[in-house]
Amino acid sequence: MPRFAAADCLIQPIRQSIEGTDPVLLKVPDHGHVWIDPVRKLFKSHIRSEEGFFTARPEALIMQADSASPDGGARALDELLYRAGWFASDSALIDECHPYDIIEMRQWPNFTRLPHAQSLFALASLLARRPSSMSIAYRKLRVPQTEALRFFNAVVAAGYVRVVSSQPDSVSAPASKDAVEAPAAGGFWSRLFERMSGL
Repeated sequence: MPRFAAADCLIQPIRQSIEGTDPVLLKVPDHGHVWIDPVRKLFKSHIRSEEGFFTARPEALIMQADSASPDGGARALDELLYRAGWFASDSALIDECHPYDIIEMRQWPNFTRLPHAQSLFALASLLARRPSSMSIAYRKLRVPQTEALRFFNAVVAAGYVRVVSSQPDSVSAPASKDAVEAPAAGGFWSRLFERMSGL
């Protein structure tokens, strides 16, 4: 499965801004800007095109100090990170997690405000009820891979999930994108798959 890093998109610059102590304005020419207050953990955006803004390369970003607080409409910073993760890639997984990692939802995204697909309600519900491998979960629920990858990138970037068990990169991928992983008999994956099959 293709991978990408937070440094390849706007996730890393946003995180760096959040770690600071002073308000900052992040601009992407022709696409808009986002004002971030790292102390109050709020942001306000004036974005013409979210797709254009969040898929911009970091080198296209203009960062400048801006202490002027916008009037109203500020939102929690985790929602900004969710959006950055959602638009970062629809065909690759962020390299901060592995498709075989066992994860659980720590917090539900506010789907009334955030980009999503209808299929993701079931995926979020499953991961909130019990930890699961990302790869098993979305295949079991027949969530399209593009939608699943966008979701995983978004919730990882926003900090909505916790990695329960991290799997080594040497774990082999399934033979086809439609196949559910075949766990080794008697092993950890076998026990997990049996539990998943009982849902």
